Amino acid sequence: MAAATLLASSVAVQAGNVVVPGYLKRQYYPGANRAAVNGGTAKLGFVELITQAQAPSDVADNYAQRLSGVFKPAQSGKYVFWVASDDDSDLFLSTDDNPANKRLIAQQPGWGGTKEWTSAENGGQTSTPAATQKSSATWSPDNGKTTPFAAGIDLVAGKSYYIEGVMAEGGGGDNFGFTALLLGNTPNNGDDTTLTGNVIGALVANPTKLNIATQPANAKVTELSTASFSVGLDTDAELLAFQWLKNGQAIAGATSSSLSVLTSLSDNGAKYSVRVSTVNYPGLTSFTTTSAEATLTVDAAIEVAGSLKREYYPGGTRGSVAGGTAGTPSVSLIKGFEAPSNVADNYAQRVSASSPLRSRASTPSWSRRTTTPTCTSPRMTSPPTSGSWPSSLPGATPSSGRRPRAARPTAPSSPRRTRCTGPRTAATPPRTPTASA
Repeated sequence: MAAATLLASSVAVQAGNVVVPGYLKRQYYPGANRAAVNGGTAKLGFVELITQAQAPSDVADNYAQRLSGVFKPAQSGKYVFWVASDDDSDLFLSTDDNPANKRLIAQQPGWGGTKEWTSAENGGQTSTPAATQKSSATWSPDNGKTTPFAAGIDLVAGKSYYIEGVMAEGGGGDNFGFTALLLGNTPNNGDDTTLTGNVIGALVANPTKLNIATQPANAKVTELSTASFSVGLDTDAELLAFQWLKNGQAIAGATSSSLSVLTSLSDNGAKYSVRVSTVNYPGLTSFTTTSAEATLTVDAAIEVAGSLKREYYPGGTRGSVAGGTAGTPSVSLIKGFEAPSNVADNYAQRVSASSPLRSRASTPSWSRRTTTPTCTSPRMTSPPTSGSWPSSLPGATPSSGRRPRAARPTAPSSPRRTRCTGPRTAATPPRTPTASA
């Protein structure tokens, strides 16, 4: 079970923690590195609880994360710890359950494959520091001069020890995990972590309040553009679940602290709100609140002939753009379905255009003369090249594409040709239907 949270600047975490058994806390920091996380200056993106000391793999570029909680060994003895990550990482262990007493015990200096415990760079490094620093038994804080945990780390069964891993990802693949075994045992590359189930627990602040501080604001946009809504909270909860509503109904997948929607004219007048809840884990107090509704006004778009709209979402993904959670983009016009190349990393974009005939176009119409000629004998005027027949002709229908049948004219009694004394009914060829803007 995962839960999104507010940005770190919006949450004041209280001192009292509850241990949620069977989980570790995962904190995600977009755009951060290990130094920023360890130094407390990284901006928090979200928090979730996971069931093992193995974070999700290949999720993004340019981010950092922290996995933390308590380790309660099932058996007393001397333990060795291993870390595996892509890219670099630190592993800390406290002498007790207090994070203030944590010590650095292992590191991944470069990169390694998922669950690559005893080597690095997919087997490319086996005896260099890239591999030896990954194990607490061979980790050295001074370039090999000392290995302070070579004899193992003494732990007591059932006692809680705070454990924390911090990893940073640049680009390419990404993974992060750590494991532990009694001294004398070594994991095989690919083995699952042993830190799962009842030997781990997440430290989570127990909330005391959850209130709406800033309501979602009304929005006015042009159709086919993005409308964004957000909410400000007064809370000390770390774990929060969001569900955005449209006209009182839940929006599938809209479970972030903000909402972005690609609009159409049918959205005009829609009401958007958000329901916020603390996540219901054992030992945590539950709160739920719902915001006021914000009204969306959508104006008709004006077509720009020969251009397409390019929307640029820094840090976005295809899923977040399609799901309306990528935020508000920067917008520009381009001349074809060929976006600029090699412009940046870690972004998403959308190129879009409207149909030449819009769904709201007025009914096609054209002009025609309606004056009927006065003739001594009936005769048919020339048909239009396309479109409808004049309504003055027998059997003519505006939508018919067939020439109507007319009675054969009676021959005049005079050898002279009968002439019309009034203007002919001549249909003006139709104008090309155009769509209203």
